[in-house]
Amino acid sequence: QFQGSLPALGLDEQPRTPPGHLQPQTTGLEKTFVTFAYGANMNFVTLARRGVKVLSRDPAFVVDPAVQLVFKHQGGYATLERAGDGGSSVSGKDEPRFRPYDGRVHGVMYRVTREDFEKLAKREGGYVVQELQVQTYDGSQYTALVFVSNPMFKLPQEVIPTEKYLARVREGARDNYLDPAYQAFLSGISTVPGAGLGSEYYNTPSKYMGYSFLIVAALITLAFFFQR
Repeated sequence: QFQGSLPALGLDEQPRTPPGHLQPQTTGLEKTFVTFAYGANMNFVTLARRGVKVLSRDPAFVVDPAVQLVFKHQGGYATLERAGDGGSSVSGKDEPRFRPYDGRVHGVMYRVTREDFEKLAKREGGYVVQELQVQTYDGSQYTALVFVSNPMFKLPQEVIPTEKYLARVREGARDNYLDPAYQAFLSGISTVPGAGLGSEYYNTPSKYMGYSFLIVAALITLAFFFQR
């Protein structure tokens, strides 16, 4: 179950609603949620492995062109950030290393039940939920729920995604008939093997907090033995 407030990640300037209090839309007797996928969740196989059955799917894009796709989640996964709010990229500029042809992030808008949305959320380690305006290819606009990196799991600089991860993203874009030009953009993104990733893929605040915890625990243990 979703509880607590959402951290401000810069995707919008409106107050965010705690996920436990989001107002679902009602279709007949079933409450549903609208969510926007831009990464591996676009992939049919990924959804099947997570036990998620979507009620409807539509290719869509983020309305705000300032929202960018960046590979800054721990492990080299994708996330979204507003231009200028994410710090410096690898090149030192306030723009992503890989930029879509029209500057907009494309993806898939799903309608799912609360149960299936919670299945997605449980598998999105290090991500939190925000609301974002998206527009389907037929011109309809919706407020969708989107998973973006928790600051504790966000890298300070963008990295190159792994071959396996980006293959899932590309397959999802193809299977959902995203704009061919956007698919071409995804095809042009460089990748690296998933084995032997460098420290730059894991240098998030959560990593250093983990180290700090281990150090404190070790000091407490030493103090305990010295006092005996």
